Amino acid sequence: MSEEVKREVQTWDPVEWLDRIINGEQTYTLQEVPENSGHYKLVPDNVEVIQKGTPLSQSRLNRMTDGISFSHNVIGAIAAEALRQAGLAHKNRQVDFEKRFLQGEATITGTPGGYFSTTYPFVLVPIPAGTEHIQTNTPHYDVTLCVTAADDIGKVNLEVYDKASNGFKVRNLGSAKSVSFTWTIINTNIQ
Repeated sequence: MSEEVKREVQTWDPVEWLDRIINGEQTYTLQEVPENSGHYKLVPDNVEVIQKGTPLSQSRLNRMTDGISFSHNVIGAIAAEALRQAGLAHKNRQVDFEKRFLQGEATITGTPGGYFSTTYPFVLVPIPAGTEHIQTNTPHYDVTLCVTAADDIGKVNLEVYDKASNGFKVRNLGSAKSVSFTWTIINTNIQ
């Protein structure tokens, strides 16, 4: 098991790396190792050096590794934040769409008032729970109603009133005793 080497992370400054350039080709001489018969070493022959080149060392390579690691982590953090922001933007677009277009159904039951009555059966239609659906430009949203069933379909006269940010009321001004309907909020002006 190897021991972990601890070292201080160095600040990263770019290094302009230079090649070692020589005049001609590097050649080597084979020399016998003294006091070790049968063993040889290669010794570089002297050559004219045109450009010395940047020496490789542990500290230079570690500094390069630190720079790569830092940039990798920064790019990863930026990418993660970009994905998070994109997810929020998608959620906000979805919420805006839901504010602009909501649907549901309701039923009004009750005996309508007489000819000169001002009391009519009604139902309170709540907008689905959650602040993301609240209509922020109350009462300037439209509600479309579509009757799906009634005990006397010819005597249905529905009216939307008391629009609020969290719901609205629908009353039956006709003489039908039971009316089921679907409702749709269309709110194109929401900011």
